[in-house]
Amino acid sequence: MRQLNHGVTILKQIDTLIIGATALAYPLAARLGGSALVVESGFSVGAEFSEAMMAERAKKPEESGLAGEICTELENRGILLPDGRIHILAVGGTLAGKYLETGAEMLLGTAVTDVSRVQDGFIVTLFGTENGYEQIAARRVIDTRVRDFMDCRKVFGLMLAGERNINLWSDDESFVEHGVFDDEYILHLYVDRDFTIPDCEKYADEWLKANRSRIGNARVAGITLVFGYRFAEPVREERDGIIYVPSASYPDVISAVRGGEELCL
Repeated sequence: MRQLNHGVTILKQIDTLIIGATALAYPLAARLGGSALVVESGFSVGAEFSEAMMAERAKKPEESGLAGEICTELENRGILLPDGRIHILAVGGTLAGKYLETGAEMLLGTAVTDVSRVQDGFIVTLFGTENGYEQIAARRVIDTRVRDFMDCRKVFGLMLAGERNINLWSDDESFVEHGVFDDEYILHLYVDRDFTIPDCEKYADEWLKANRSRIGNARVAGITLVFGYRFAEPVREERDGIIYVPSASYPDVISAVRGGEELCL
Protein backbone atom coordinates (compact mmCIF):
# COMPACT_ATOMS: atom_id res chain seq x y z
CA MET A 1 0.00 0.00 0.00
CA ARG A 2 0.99 3.61 -0.52
CA GLN A 3 -0.12 6.51 1.65
CA LEU A 4 -0.41 9.89 -0.07
CA ASN A 5 0.04 13.23 1.68
CA HIS A 6 -3.68 13.92 1.62
CA GLY A 7 -4.40 10.66 3.46
CA VAL A 8 -5.76 8.50 0.63
CA THR A 9 -4.59 4.90 0.71
CA ILE A 10 -3.70 3.47 -2.68
CA LEU A 11 -4.44 -0.25 -2.81
CA LYS A 12 -2.48 -0.98 -5.98
CA GLN A 13 0.19 0.57 -8.18
CA ILE A 14 0.26 -0.30 -11.87
CA ASP A 15 2.16 0.82 -14.92
CA THR A 16 -0.74 1.30 -17.37
CA LEU A 17 -4.48 1.60 -16.87
CA ILE A 18 -6.54 0.84 -19.98
CA ILE A 19 -10.13 2.04 -19.74
CA GLY A 20 -12.57 -0.01 -21.79
CA ALA A 21 -12.28 -3.71 -22.75
CA THR A 22 -12.55 -2.76 -26.40
CA ALA A 23 -11.28 -4.20 -29.66
CA LEU A 24 -8.56 -1.55 -29.79
CA ALA A 25 -7.54 -2.23 -26.18
CA TYR A 26 -6.94 -5.93 -26.83
CA PRO A 27 -3.59 -5.55 -28.65
CA LEU A 28 -2.51 -2.98 -26.04
CA ALA A 29 -3.22 -5.52 -23.29
CA ALA A 30 -1.36 -8.18 -25.31
CA ARG A 31 1.65 -5.88 -25.69
CA LEU A 32 1.78 -4.79 -22.04
CA GLY A 33 0.75 -8.05 -20.41
CA GLY A 34 0.92 -8.13 -16.62
CA SER A 35 1.92 -4.48 -16.38
CA ALA A 36 -1.57 -3.41 -17.55
CA LEU A 37 -4.96 -3.30 -15.87
CA VAL A 38 -8.06 -3.21 -18.10
CA VAL A 39 -11.16 -1.70 -16.50
CA GLU A 40 -14.57 -2.16 -18.13
CA SER A 41 -17.84 -0.74 -16.80
CA GLY A 42 -19.90 -3.43 -18.52
CA PHE A 43 -19.63 -7.20 -18.42
CA SER A 44 -18.62 -7.97 -22.00
CA VAL A 45 -15.71 -7.39 -24.35
CA GLY A 46 -15.84 -5.44 -27.60
CA ALA A 47 -19.31 -4.08 -26.79
CA GLU A 48 -18.67 -0.95 -28.88
CA PHE A 49 -19.07 -3.21 -31.92
CA SER A 50 -20.81 -6.41 -30.82
CA GLU A 51 -23.47 -5.10 -28.45
CA ALA A 52 -23.91 -1.90 -30.45
CA MET A 53 -24.39 -4.09 -33.58
CA MET A 54 -21.91 -2.00 -35.55
CA ALA A 55 -21.35 -4.48 -38.37
CA GLU A 56 -19.49 -2.53 -41.04
CA ARG A 57 -17.94 -5.00 -43.48
CA ALA A 58 -14.56 -5.97 -42.11
CA LYS A 59 -11.49 -4.75 -43.96
CA LYS A 60 -9.17 -7.72 -43.74
CA PRO A 61 -5.52 -6.88 -43.06
CA GLU A 62 -2.95 -7.96 -45.61
CA GLU A 63 -0.31 -8.37 -42.92
CA SER A 64 -0.44 -10.91 -40.12
CA GLY A 65 -0.35 -9.81 -36.48
CA LEU A 66 -3.22 -9.93 -34.01
CA ALA A 67 -5.74 -8.45 -36.46
CA GLY A 68 -4.85 -11.17 -38.95
CA GLU A 69 -5.14 -13.87 -36.28
CA ILE A 70 -8.60 -12.69 -35.26
CA CYS A 71 -9.69 -12.52 -38.90
CA THR A 72 -8.60 -16.12 -39.44
CA GLU A 73 -10.35 -17.33 -36.28
CA LEU A 74 -13.58 -15.51 -37.16
CA GLU A 75 -13.50 -16.95 -40.68
CA ASN A 76 -12.86 -20.48 -39.40
CA ARG A 77 -15.85 -20.18 -37.07
CA GLY A 78 -18.14 -18.83 -39.80
CA ILE A 79 -18.51 -15.48 -38.07
CA LEU A 80 -16.72 -13.56 -40.84
CA LEU A 81 -17.60 -14.26 -44.48
CA PRO A 82 -15.22 -13.88 -47.45
CA ASP A 83 -17.05 -10.72 -48.58
CA GLY A 84 -16.44 -9.07 -45.20
CA ARG A 85 -19.93 -9.54 -43.75
CA ILE A 86 -19.75 -10.29 -40.05
CA HIS A 87 -22.07 -11.84 -37.48
CA ILE A 88 -21.30 -9.03 -35.08
CA LEU A 89 -23.13 -10.48 -32.07
CA ALA A 90 -20.66 -13.38 -31.96
CA VAL A 91 -17.51 -11.27 -32.03
CA GLY A 92 -17.42 -10.53 -28.29
CA GLY A 93 -16.80 -14.16 -27.38
CA THR A 94 -13.77 -14.37 -29.66
CA LEU A 95 -12.31 -11.18 -28.23
CA ALA A 96 -12.94 -12.35 -24.67
CA GLY A 97 -10.92 -15.49 -25.34
CA LYS A 98 -8.10 -13.41 -26.79
CA TYR A 99 -8.06 -11.14 -23.73
CA LEU A 100 -7.53 -14.17 -21.49
CA GLU A 101 -4.31 -14.90 -23.37
CA THR A 102 -2.81 -11.44 -22.79
CA GLY A 103 -1.81 -11.86 -19.14
CA ALA A 104 -3.26 -8.44 -18.34
CA GLU A 105 -5.54 -8.12 -15.33
CA MET A 106 -9.16 -7.22 -16.14
CA LEU A 107 -11.93 -5.82 -13.96
CA LEU A 108 -15.44 -6.08 -15.42
CA GLY A 109 -18.43 -4.27 -13.96
CA THR A 110 -16.11 -1.54 -12.72
CA ALA A 111 -16.54 2.16 -13.49
CA VAL A 112 -13.83 4.81 -13.48
CA THR A 113 -15.30 7.68 -11.45
CA ASP A 114 -12.28 10.01 -11.31
CA VAL A 115 -8.81 10.38 -12.80
CA SER A 116 -6.53 12.92 -11.07
CA ARG A 117 -3.09 13.94 -12.30
CA VAL A 118 -0.27 13.75 -9.75
CA GLN A 119 3.46 14.32 -10.08
CA ASP A 120 4.40 10.76 -11.02
CA GLY A 121 1.23 9.72 -12.89
CA PHE A 122 -2.42 9.42 -11.95
CA ILE A 123 -4.64 8.52 -9.04
CA VAL A 124 -7.72 6.72 -10.35
CA THR A 125 -10.91 6.10 -8.40
CA LEU A 126 -12.84 2.96 -9.32
CA PHE A 127 -16.28 1.73 -8.31
CA GLY A 128 -17.02 -1.97 -8.69
CA THR A 129 -20.01 -4.12 -7.92
CA GLU A 130 -17.96 -6.29 -5.54
CA ASN A 131 -15.44 -3.96 -3.88
CA GLY A 132 -17.22 -0.61 -3.97
CA TYR A 133 -14.87 2.38 -4.17
CA GLU A 134 -11.12 1.92 -4.36
CA GLN A 135 -8.17 3.86 -5.70
CA ILE A 136 -5.14 2.84 -7.72
CA ALA A 137 -2.02 4.65 -8.86
CA ALA A 138 -1.10 4.41 -12.55
CA ARG A 139 1.90 5.76 -14.42
CA ARG A 140 -0.09 5.99 -17.66
CA VAL A 141 -3.80 6.06 -18.56
CA ILE A 142 -5.19 5.08 -21.97
CA ASP A 143 -8.91 5.66 -22.48
CA THR A 144 -10.47 3.71 -25.38
CA ARG A 145 -14.07 4.86 -24.80
CA VAL A 146 -16.09 7.53 -26.58
CA ARG A 147 -16.06 10.74 -24.55
CA ASP A 148 -18.42 13.73 -24.60
CA PHE A 149 -15.87 16.11 -26.13
CA MET A 150 -15.41 13.95 -29.24
CA ASP A 151 -16.96 14.89 -32.57
CA CYS A 152 -19.11 11.93 -33.63
CA ARG A 153 -22.68 10.81 -34.17
CA LYS A 154 -24.59 8.57 -31.77
CA VAL A 155 -26.35 5.51 -33.20
CA PHE A 156 -29.19 3.27 -32.03
CA GLY A 157 -29.43 -0.13 -33.69
CA LEU A 158 -32.23 -2.58 -34.45
CA MET A 159 -31.78 -6.12 -35.72
CA LEU A 160 -34.14 -6.88 -38.62
CA ALA A 161 -35.03 -10.41 -39.72
CA GLY A 162 -37.27 -12.18 -42.18
CA GLU A 163 -36.63 -10.14 -45.34
CA ARG A 164 -34.07 -11.09 -48.01
CA ASN A 165 -34.34 -8.08 -50.30
CA ILE A 166 -33.76 -4.90 -48.31
CA ASN A 167 -31.86 -2.34 -50.32
CA LEU A 168 -28.88 -1.04 -48.34
CA TRP A 169 -28.78 2.70 -47.78
CA SER A 170 -26.97 5.39 -45.85
CA ASP A 171 -28.40 8.87 -45.44
CA ASP A 172 -28.45 11.65 -42.86
CA GLU A 173 -31.01 9.86 -40.67
CA SER A 174 -30.05 6.20 -40.86
CA PHE A 175 -28.05 3.43 -42.49
CA VAL A 176 -28.48 -0.31 -42.98
CA GLU A 177 -25.92 -3.13 -42.87
CA HIS A 178 -26.29 -6.73 -44.03
CA GLY A 179 -25.50 -9.48 -41.51
CA VAL A 180 -24.13 -12.92 -42.32
CA PHE A 181 -27.53 -14.48 -42.91
CA ASP A 182 -29.47 -13.68 -46.07
CA ASP A 183 -32.46 -12.34 -44.12
CA GLU A 184 -30.44 -10.56 -41.41
CA TYR A 185 -30.05 -6.78 -41.52
CA ILE A 186 -29.16 -4.13 -38.98
CA LEU A 187 -30.90 -0.77 -39.09
CA HIS A 188 -29.03 2.08 -37.43
CA LEU A 189 -30.74 5.35 -36.56
CA TYR A 190 -28.78 8.50 -35.79
CA VAL A 191 -30.03 9.94 -32.49
CA ASP A 192 -29.33 12.99 -30.34
CA ARG A 193 -26.27 12.68 -28.11
CA ASP A 194 -28.41 13.12 -24.98
CA PHE A 195 -30.98 10.44 -25.92
CA THR A 196 -31.54 7.55 -23.51
CA ILE A 197 -32.56 4.03 -24.58
CA PRO A 198 -36.27 4.77 -23.88
CA ASP A 199 -35.96 7.95 -25.98
CA CYS A 200 -34.50 5.86 -28.80
CA GLU A 201 -37.20 3.22 -28.60
CA LYS A 202 -39.86 5.90 -28.99
CA TYR A 203 -37.98 7.49 -31.88
CA ALA A 204 -37.52 4.08 -33.55
CA ASP A 205 -41.26 3.36 -33.35
CA GLU A 206 -41.99 6.66 -35.07
CA TRP A 207 -39.33 6.07 -37.71
CA LEU A 208 -40.59 2.56 -38.50
CA LYS A 209 -44.17 3.79 -38.91
CA ALA A 210 -43.04 6.49 -41.34
CA ASN A 211 -40.61 4.26 -43.28
CA ARG A 212 -42.21 0.83 -43.26
CA SER A 213 -41.89 0.40 -47.00
CA ARG A 214 -38.09 0.69 -46.81
CA ILE A 215 -37.72 -2.52 -44.77
CA GLY A 216 -40.34 -4.64 -46.55
CA ASN A 217 -41.61 -7.56 -44.50
CA ALA A 218 -38.76 -7.50 -42.00
CA ARG A 219 -39.58 -7.66 -38.32
CA VAL A 220 -37.59 -6.19 -35.45
CA ALA A 221 -35.78 -9.11 -33.82
CA GLY A 222 -33.85 -7.10 -31.22
CA ILE A 223 -32.49 -3.72 -30.21
CA THR A 224 -29.16 -2.56 -28.88
CA LEU A 225 -28.70 -1.67 -25.24
CA VAL A 226 -25.30 -0.11 -25.97
CA PHE A 227 -25.01 2.90 -28.26
CA GLY A 228 -22.86 2.86 -31.35
CA TYR A 229 -20.94 5.83 -32.73
CA ARG A 230 -19.75 7.00 -36.11
CA PHE A 231 -16.63 9.12 -36.57
CA ALA A 232 -15.28 10.81 -39.67
CA GLU A 233 -11.87 9.25 -38.96
CA PRO A 234 -9.98 7.43 -36.18
CA VAL A 235 -9.09 9.59 -33.19
CA ARG A 236 -5.94 9.85 -31.10
CA GLU A 237 -5.77 12.74 -28.68
CA GLU A 238 -3.98 13.57 -25.46
CA ARG A 239 -5.59 15.71 -22.76
CA ASP A 240 -4.08 16.36 -19.33
CA GLY A 241 -1.71 13.48 -19.90
CA ILE A 242 -4.46 10.94 -20.70
CA ILE A 243 -4.25 9.25 -24.10
CA TYR A 244 -7.68 9.02 -25.77
CA VAL A 245 -8.02 6.47 -28.57
CA PRO A 246 -11.71 5.51 -28.92
CA SER A 247 -12.07 2.05 -30.41
CA ALA A 248 -15.44 3.06 -31.87
CA SER A 249 -13.76 5.71 -34.02
CA TYR A 250 -12.58 2.89 -36.31
CA PRO A 251 -15.01 1.75 -39.01
CA ASP A 252 -15.00 -1.95 -38.11
CA VAL A 253 -13.80 -4.30 -35.40
CA ILE A 254 -10.79 -5.62 -37.34
CA SER A 255 -9.60 -2.10 -38.14
CA ALA A 256 -9.88 -1.26 -34.42
CA VAL A 257 -7.66 -4.21 -33.48
CA ARG A 258 -5.14 -3.14 -36.12
CA GLY A 259 -5.30 0.43 -34.79
CA GLY A 260 -4.34 -0.83 -31.34
CA GLU A 261 -1.44 -2.77 -32.80
CA GLU A 262 -0.13 0.30 -34.59
CA LEU A 263 -0.56 2.71 -31.67
CA CYS A 264 2.73 4.22 -30.53
CA LEU A 265 2.87 4.60 -26.75
